[in-house]
Amino acid sequence: MRAQTSLPALGIALVVLVSTALFAMTVAQEQLRTAPGETLEREAATSLSEALVAPDATVTRRANVVDPGLLRSLTVADLEQRYGLESSAGVRVQLDGRTLLERGDVSDGSTVDRIVLLESRSPRTIVPAFSASRNVTLPRRTRNVTLDIRPGPNATVERVRANGRVRLESPGGLRGRATVGVSRYETVTLRFEGAGTLSRGDVRVTYYPARTRRATVSVTVLQWGDP
Repeated sequence: MRAQTSLPALGIALVVLVSTALFAMTVAQEQLRTAPGETLEREAATSLSEALVAPDATVTRRANVVDPGLLRSLTVADLEQRYGLESSAGVRVQLDGRTLLERGDVSDGSTVDRIVLLESRSPRTIVPAFSASRNVTLPRRTRNVTLDIRPGPNATVERVRANGRVRLESPGGLRGRATVGVSRYETVTLRFEGAGTLSRGDVRVTYYPARTRRATVSVTVLQWGDP
């Protein structure tokens, strides 16, 4: 009687065991089927995001320091030609959650986030009075300066130094507009050497101080073709 009673229970247990095994096999097969594609997408998103923030990227000023204007001007063609994106892949690039470019629906793709610094530069112009000397110290650091040199008839500028180094020179006198590079790592003092007395308006100095903030660049890639 006990053996007869246990037979239904044994049957149910076998059914549950077989069902569980079949379910586990189905899940494993699905994972095996999708894993290669997901891995490729993850690798592609990682590689693309690394390339976009590299020091030699077209959108960076240095490693992980991104020019927002250049980043916004990126196209999908740029990603393919310069950064190795496959033509058979969907892609999306976002800045702080705002989509900058997108090809296809990539909602199921792999996303990699990169924390970067956004660096933008706006021109600032000062007109030295030259009341005490021919030196001008810039209030902010900059990569370069644009000099507009137009001295009056009683003065000349023959040489311009930046922190002691000659950046412009002409024995006959400098006149006109020129842009010169300076060190972005130190405060810059310009010296305008020549004859006579310089007055306000004889020289205009435009510099380009940097403004930075933290941001997140997100890159999503979805493989459309077979992995």
